[in-house]
Formats: sequence, structure tokens, C-alpha cells
Amino acid sequence: MNTKKSDLFDLDENIAALLVAVVPLAVSMIGFVSYVAWVVPLAALLMEKHSGLVRITAGQMLALTVAMTACAACRGIVNDVWEGEGLFFIPRMLMGMSFSLAQIACLVLGIVVGYHAYHGRIFEIPRVTAWIRSQIHSDGTNF
Repeated sequence: MNTKKSDLFDLDENIAALLVAVVPLAVSMIGFVSYVAWVVPLAALLMEKHSGLVRITAGQMLALTVAMTACAACRGIVNDVWEGEGLFFIPRMLMGMSFSLAQIACLVLGIVVGYHAYHGRIFEIPRVTAWIRSQIHSDGTNF
């Protein structure tokens, strides 16, 4: 396992990266609090200065929690605003289900990111991870 330390509470970097991945996922399961689950990875991203693993995991989780929040908001808008009766009920139901499935996909992807982070690896989310690396100026030499 990794023995490098993180700036987050002086934890090992793999434990800190796991917490950065798991805590937002747990918060996203709590009703209305799920709309602010993105605060946890954002705070970790701002606090961490040295560990590339923690910074990239935080960036990935920030992207996933923002996507989950957007899906939840869209699902709520579709269910509350679109008053479909008869045949219009079916498209509303299908749109709500697609947003729910997208949230579940983000949740599963977050679990995979956390699993890999615990083992000291970075799970490559296509395009997202490359963009995050370019934004946080991580050299990525040890990944």
C-alpha cells in the first residue's frame, strides 16, 4: 500500500482518496442534502496540495457529484412540471427513469473510483480524468 501522506488530516493518501470518494456518495443518499454533496470533493480539492492521487480523485468525484445533482434536479423538474396524462405519462416516466439510471451509473462509477483510489491507482474516466489532470497541473509521473 501507499505510505505517502495527504494534506487532509495527515492521513495516508490512499485512505484520504477513499474518503474523498465515499463521503460524497454517502451524502448523496440523504434526501435534500444530496444537492450539496459536491462540497466535499471541492473542499478536498482546495485543501490538498501535494498528493496527485487525492487531487485527481477529488476532481473525479466533483464531476460525478455535479452530474448526480444535475440528474436529480432534472428528474425533479420533469416530475413536478410536466403534468402528463394519458399518453403523455409514458414520456415523462421514461425521462424520469433515464435520469435515475444516470444517477445510478454515477454512483457505481464513484464506487469504482473509490476502490481504485484505495489501492493507490487512478481509475481513468474517459476524457474527464485527462481534463482534470490538465486543470490541476498534475505531472502524473507516479500514476
